[in-house]
Amino acid sequence: MSAAKARAEADAARADLLGDIDRLKARLSPATLVNDAVESAREKAIDVAGQTVESARARPVLAGSVAGGALLLLARKPLFALMRRLSPAPPPEPDPIELVEGHPS
Repeated sequence: MSAAKARAEADAARADLLGDIDRLKARLSPATLVNDAVESAREKAIDVAGQTVESARARPVLAGSVAGGALLLLARKPLFALMRRLSPAPPPEPDPIELVEGHPS
């Protein structure tokens, strides 16, 4: 093998290596990693939503019960406040001192 041919092969290998390094830098850049993570999360969310819809269609009573329970859990504070406003006020407690007979007042 001649020196010129070896030099050409070395230059080609170096160019390939530099190209690979540039592609790796592009794949490992923060923006690319964030975009890949967001895309992966989006695809996973779509898959989970599809599975949830399929499960709800297969068991509508269970799905309705779970949804109703979640709704009540989220709305518990306003519901309790409404119940307090709608319920009658409890009668006032009698003064224990007035109940004692013969108490010097």
